[in-house]
Amino acid sequence: MIAFVKRKAGLSREEFKRLWVEEHTQLSKVLGMKGYRINIALEPQPGDNEPPYDGTAEIWWEDIESMQAALASPQNELAAADVARFADVLHFVYTEEFVIL
Repeated sequence: MIAFVKRKAGLSREEFKRLWVEEHTQLSKVLGMKGYRINIALEPQPGDNEPPYDGTAEIWWEDIESMQAALASPQNELAAADVARFADVLHFVYTEEFVIL
């Protein structure tokens, strides 16, 4: 699964990063994940444009059933509610990974 995240209006990039990477992950990393990466957009971006998202998360589970169970858990309800502290936009894309290199 890949999550696309836009930070909450009024939050600096540093505060957004701190809230997500240091605090939110304490709630979310217990969901039986096989892997979890957070990617924060850098400045400057190509053409010095504002990116459409301030970060992404790549999250792996053993299989789709494990993912669905984790997302339906009470712990995920707590983690999902916490997202409102640092994000205004959160979009998920369920994916199949192909490792090329």
